Amino acid sequence: MCECVSVCGGPMGLFNRPRKKNEVEVLIEGYLNTVTLCCDSFHHSMQEYFSTGLLTDEFMRYERQTHQFESEGDDRRHALEEMMYEKGLIPQSRGDIMALLEAMDHVPDQMEAVVQTIYTEAIQLPANYRERFTKLTALNVETVQKSVALFLLFLRGERNVRESVRHIDQVESQSDRLERELVYGIFRDPQIRDVEKLILRNLIVVLGRISDEAEDFAELVGVCAVKRLF
Repeated sequence: MCECVSVCGGPMGLFNRPRKKNEVEVLIEGYLNTVTLCCDSFHHSMQEYFSTGLLTDEFMRYERQTHQFESEGDDRRHALEEMMYEKGLIPQSRGDIMALLEAMDHVPDQMEAVVQTIYTEAIQLPANYRERFTKLTALNVETVQKSVALFLLFLRGERNVRESVRHIDQVESQSDRLERELVYGIFRDPQIRDVEKLILRNLIVVLGRISDEAEDFAELVGVCAVKRLF
């Protein structure tokens, strides 16, 4: 589980130090905390689902929480964007932060899409695939957690941004490999009906798209970090 985040940082960050956090910083911190809570709820929902293969009451509770935090994140992001037009950041920095917020927002959207897909289609997961789906989920959750941490590194002006970008790319590649292995195995499994194979493949793709979105965000952070040097 992720810890609460803070945008306090050194003198190379986007905000002057030392001083009390301004409204923009508080909103950024609140937004990233909401993404973290969404990720935690999503992870709990998937752990419950993969441990039972069923849409239990506990799964549904975490599914509702995932939706709630995703919606709350949208509200916080919109409030943050409005605030940034009024105060807190110089125009060029404001543009970078808004682009990063938009890219980051695709991540909780995708987490919600996964639990909605499972709930809407009432997917029944074969027991012998649960462990591999659990591993795939863990890889994608890791990219979300590292994306939140990367955002903070960028805001603080830290110098190890590129290393974090590479790490997210590596985890996303692991997710891609596991996705391909799962699809390969499922489509050659005589115990699974053809229609179920298609449903499970779609679930794999939707789940793996979380790390795709995280990778896109990380690449954008890399670009913004390079711009900062000039």
